[in-house]
Amino acid sequence: MTDRRRGRPAARPWSALAHGTSDDKSPEGLANYPVTFTAVMRKGNWSMSDTIIDTDDGQGTFTVSGNRVDFHESGSVLSFTFTTDADGALHLTAVPPMDPQLQYILTTKAWTKKQG
Repeated sequence: MTDRRRGRPAARPWSALAHGTSDDKSPEGLANYPVTFTAVMRKGNWSMSDTIIDTDDGQGTFTVSGNRVDFHESGSVLSFTFTTDADGALHLTAVPPMDPQLQYILTTKAWTKKQG
């Protein structure tokens, strides 16, 4: 399989079935999937929530330099390079090292721009 957008072999995706906990694989856990994550980036601050948990999944600040964005949270930094489409969709590529689960969650699909 090839990742046509990036022109290189596609990485094996992280999945709850292959890498998750036994709770993820239970009928109750599987009922939570698929999960939609919502990230808000505004004026140098970010927050993220999902459709499973009623509380925030994370929040912090972000910085952009050229085509790189760094998300800062509690002393940790997640770094990505990015491209954007004409419609404003954001495509992230992880800068290693990064937890495979976070990489899967944050880079598998384009982030779509919402108004508001």
